[in-house]
Amino acid sequence: MSEKKKENLVVFWGWVKGDISARRIFKDAPEGIDVYPITFEQLLEGRWVESIGENFIRFLNAHNLDKVFIFGHSLGAPLAVHAAYAHPDRVQGLILSDAEGIYEPTSPFQLARNFLAPSPNSEFLLNEFVGSIAKITKHPLLFARMAWLAHHIDVQKEAAEIQIPTTIIWGEQDHLTPLYQGQKLHRLIKDSEFKILKGEGHDWILFRPEQLWQNI
Repeated sequence: MSEKKKENLVVFWGWVKGDISARRIFKDAPEGIDVYPITFEQLLEGRWVESIGENFIRFLNAHNLDKVFIFGHSLGAPLAVHAAYAHPDRVQGLILSDAEGIYEPTSPFQLARNFLAPSPNSEFLLNEFVGSIAKITKHPLLFARMAWLAHHIDVQKEAAEIQIPTTIIWGEQDHLTPLYQGQKLHRLIKDSEFKILKGEGHDWILFRPEQLWQNI
């Protein structure tokens, strides 16, 4: 009997404690899926957003990966869109969750209000952020770039040209990237599938990662 082929999933995580959270969540991936988290340090090395595509390919080649699935959450999602747009020949499928990247002018006051708005598990998420202060102070320039991207990145043009099978998963009660932004992303990406998680917020995957595997 021939051995069943494994699928490779590259994870573009959200910012702050992303790499730590990714390791915790994806250590129990279903059998047959090998997970490769890519860090912001690896993605943003070099020239701003323009370097993401080449850094993605460098990562794949370093791990001897040919074609992969991509999962992108929050700020990681628009970076995943950039990578898929730049190198569609290396991407089998795209999974996006509560994505940044639908740019709208927003004041710092509104951003803070969105972040602090009551949502499922918001107290735990605030503790996660506070616990990340040491990491932020250790890499201030990197996190300054990430904060700028979170507020300014716009992938609507790239999304409209994506022809890779795409699944979009969104928390119904997401205050950071509201549901209507997910619906707009769904309209932009041709033939994408859009799934709404009732009662969930922006970081649902931290608490119920099994919903990812159930919806892809």
